[in-house]
Amino acid sequence: MKLLVLLALVGLTTAAVYQHSLSWSQSKRSKLIKSGQWPAYLKYKEFLRTVKAHSKFSNLKSVGQKVNDYEDPIDGILGLAFTSLAEGNAIPPLINAVNQGLLDKPLFTVYLQERGNQDNVPGGVYTYGAVDTQNCGDVIAYQKLSSATYFQFAMDQIGAGSYSSSQGWDVISDTGTSFIGGPQDVTDALANAVGATYDDEYGTYFVDCNVKFSGISITIGGKKYNIDSKQVLVDAGNGQCEFAFFPFDFGGFGPAWILGDPWIRQYCNIYSFDKQIGFAPTKK
Repeated sequence: MKLLVLLALVGLTTAAVYQHSLSWSQSKRSKLIKSGQWPAYLKYKEFLRTVKAHSKFSNLKSVGQKVNDYEDPIDGILGLAFTSLAEGNAIPPLINAVNQGLLDKPLFTVYLQERGNQDNVPGGVYTYGAVDTQNCGDVIAYQKLSSATYFQFAMDQIGAGSYSSSQGWDVISDTGTSFIGGPQDVTDALANAVGATYDDEYGTYFVDCNVKFSGISITIGGKKYNIDSKQVLVDAGNGQCEFAFFPFDFGGFGPAWILGDPWIRQYCNIYSFDKQIGFAPTKK
């Protein structure tokens, strides 16, 4: 019997608590990682027991083939967002599990560990049906979703150093994006504030790894959060680090920002199908 191995992404859709560990593999495919495809490999052993046999996995074959083109040890993608994003009006497996009363609460928690340049080491935990109190501190706040498609909500402010912007944007939290993406005028200003410069050849911001700054400030629902500088500095070798932001344009029809893994490493994200999202500091 072939074990089906799926990558769980909250930015996609396709009476118990289930926990599954993440296995982290550092990849050289920086452009794919930044844009939101393969941040970590989630090996499922028992999760499919949470859904009955009639659950649909739309287009799994074609997705699996695309993933395997890059020789990844996974067969496809398991989406964890809302039904409105699902192909063919399929009910996503986790929502199906909620509808069947198989989870204690209609939510799941994502905890990501900081691992740096390591391969095949524990990288975090997905907890289905409960808040992860083992790896996450007290919940700071819950924020109502502005759109129940992705886990999309309003962000009031973002800043670094002496720079701050309070334009207000819709953002999404996405485990499938390893960096943070946003409007280029703002990402350029954030990079400039920490001394990073954009490299057109590599399509990323670079900065000296010894740079000192207090981190990235973010305000959501009037609550202030801070992402430590170490979460947004990715060692690129020769004393240079990538500044973990990238210019992002949704074309005016969707969220303006993607809060990817640097955000989720700093704060556990609690994704609730009651159309809200919560944030809790990760336990060090």
